[in-house]
Amino acid sequence: MSRRPISLALGAVALAVCALAGAAGSPVMPSYLAAWLVLVALPAGALPLLMGLELAGFAAGAMAASLRRLLGLLPIAGLLLLPVLLSLGGLYPWDRGATPRTPFAALWFTPPFFVL
Repeated sequence: MSRRPISLALGAVALAVCALAGAAGSPVMPSYLAAWLVLVALPAGALPLLMGLELAGFAAGAMAASLRRLLGLLPIAGLLLLPVLLSLGGLYPWDRGATPRTPFAALWFTPPFFVL
């Protein structure tokens, strides 16, 4: 049996556990958010570099191939954001009913706007 299906199953179980912990208001979620930000920084930084290589005509090089592989982390990072979205109330005071100071803040600090 290949290791890939086992790894995917273990990853799905770990994601489900994190999502449940986030929904339950676990104190681990600020650390999870910091780790997620580190993970999403890799493909977010690779994207402008790859775009620059495409514009400069170096899209066939080894660096461009590595950056394309690094961009493959972006959908995974999107999935790993789900526990953060489920635990907004434990992470941010504006989701616990804090009153905003301005009308703009009332729009800005809302869960639907945060998800966008």
